[in-house]
Amino acid sequence: MRIGAALLLILAAYYRSGPLFFAVGVALLLAVGAQFWLRVIGREFQVGRILEPRLFFGEAATVRLTFANRSTLPIPWLEIHESMPAALALPNVLSRVMHLAPQQHATVTYTLHGRRRGFHAVGPLTATMGDVFGLARRELRFAARQHLLVYPRILPVDELRLPALAMFGVVRSRRQLLGDPSRLAGVRQYVPGDPLHDIHWPATAATGTLQVKHYQPATTHQAVIFLDLQRAGYSAPDVLSAAEFAISVAATIASRLIEQRQEVGLVTNGQVILPPVEEQGATPEWDELRLPAAAPDAHIGPTEPAYSETTRASAPIGPARGRAQLMRVLEVLARVEPHEQGESLIRLLLQRTVALPWGSTVVVIAGATSEELFLALHKLRQVGLLVVLFLVEPHPDVAAVEARARAVGVTLQVAWRDADMQAVRA
Repeated sequence: MRIGAALLLILAAYYRSGPLFFAVGVALLLAVGAQFWLRVIGREFQVGRILEPRLFFGEAATVRLTFANRSTLPIPWLEIHESMPAALALPNVLSRVMHLAPQQHATVTYTLHGRRRGFHAVGPLTATMGDVFGLARRELRFAARQHLLVYPRILPVDELRLPALAMFGVVRSRRQLLGDPSRLAGVRQYVPGDPLHDIHWPATAATGTLQVKHYQPATTHQAVIFLDLQRAGYSAPDVLSAAEFAISVAATIASRLIEQRQEVGLVTNGQVILPPVEEQGATPEWDELRLPAAAPDAHIGPTEPAYSETTRASAPIGPARGRAQLMRVLEVLARVEPHEQGESLIRLLLQRTVALPWGSTVVVIAGATSEELFLALHKLRQVGLLVVLFLVEPHPDVAAVEARARAVGVTLQVAWRDADMQAVRA
């Protein structure tokens, strides 16, 4: 525009045209005034976003955007573009055009559907404003993103054909059947039938009557889910869909066991998705998070720092019971993704089961079986652990796998249904 105005001034001077001088002067004044106008209202323009940070699979979340013109000048026209996660909304860009009077605010809402598990970024938002004559425009980019966590799908128990609860460990009993010699709970008076090696001689000498050691019960309700998310561990043609289904199986088992008041833990070799470093300190609460104002005349260009999420290996979750524990497990299962590398499932099993009490249940969710896996599961059975294997494989040789599992004392469950897989892919 500046070059065009300069050319017009040169032509006006060459032809000594007063009306042309006047027209060019008026146009320049309007352009300068429009630039000043946009600069003033841009400094007083505020954007807010309210977003529920967590969502269960299949639910819908409403996102509310607020636009406030705090200046004493109107915004003739305002065009906004909000980027949305393509997995939750199609089309994945929200576009609106509006007018804001002085001291006026407007609200725009849209809906995200939790149809895909994961850690989804919402944003950035771009706002473009201009004058009524189209002489000037200003683009503001609000680069702040917020994240929506969608928990994995919990499958209906009857569809998953979940085994009986007794297969996952010892159910609650009023009677203490066994004691763990490494966990002394105190002493009690001797009763006929108590082993002689359990006599507590110092207490016997102090009381004058036979006292025996009283141990904490060795029976337990602990179950640890081992979820294999190494890509090489799946034989299905579509590894990502099979891994998604395996994650849903893990979430279903955790939910079912915690409903039965059992202690549940989770170990996986997948990688966890984290927000960028500069956003990791944000508090993911239901609150209005102000987006930082863009710098004057900010625009999207090649020099803008790239937005990149980070990943890390998933930390194991120790066994515990209760609703809070279920949400911790679901939080990891919502963020975790298959990994090319990482520790193998067999190594995880041998390392992470050492500290489990006798009688604990190990739930293994794998995408394929091998002789090495069955040997590792056999070692777990030899040290007194119960083992349940969920095989996520489309067309296994069920008879052969069941025979091998039975030989090593492992309960086998083939977890693959076309209807469930279609729901996961949706």
